[in-house]
Amino acid sequence: MLYAFLRAVDVLKSYGYSNKIPFRSGDISFTKHYPRLVKEGRIAAVEVHRQPVNTAFTKYFNFNLIDSCKIISKGLGAAFVPSDTHKIIQNFIHGQLNDKAQFYGTVSLRNCYDLHLLEERGNARLEEIPVPLVKKFNAYHTVKSTVFAEQRKVSGFYSRVYCVRLNLNLRYHKWASFNVVLLYLSGRVADYVILIYKAFFIKEIRQSLFNRLKEWDWYRLHFASFKLGLKRFY
Repeated sequence: MLYAFLRAVDVLKSYGYSNKIPFRSGDISFTKHYPRLVKEGRIAAVEVHRQPVNTAFTKYFNFNLIDSCKIISKGLGAAFVPSDTHKIIQNFIHGQLNDKAQFYGTVSLRNCYDLHLLEERGNARLEEIPVPLVKKFNAYHTVKSTVFAEQRKVSGFYSRVYCVRLNLNLRYHKWASFNVVLLYLSGRVADYVILIYKAFFIKEIRQSLFNRLKEWDWYRLHFASFKLGLKRFY
């Protein structure tokens, strides 16, 4: 898998793509994806992923699992793609957990629509949702059903709480701004504390942290990420 990851990066670079943020081989063990690759004259950036979701969720969803159920894509020759079940799992983990929609009490209409289309195909097996994540998936599914006016009763305490928080954020803009920004900033602070804690015990993380702290570009890009992160909520 590591070879395929780096090989994909090399192929894109051979076509003129390059990364603005430096990548260190020592960071590979805890890297989700290679820094964005861009090319002049091309609108979209490309992210080559080493793993499909954040490390915390790879025990539920990982490359080996996807590979075991891959299917041949229609219209793309011999290209393989994930099964519809795995597309739904990735849709859920990416938007709701990685991007913390349930933490903020928000939802992405695009993600809901993708889930709606995948379910309409009729190929997905929702009973394969990892058991520890079922409660959170049901909450997401309930919101999706509400958005598309499907007949689905809100059941379960967690689902009700998520729906209430989402409705508050949608109805009261000032509340949403205060609530979500406070959660965003507290989450970033928590990430720093966890990173420093891990740096005491994991050599690779400690070395990576020291290297980044010595680079002025890292500070500039890091603070820019705060601006981009907060911009999502306005």
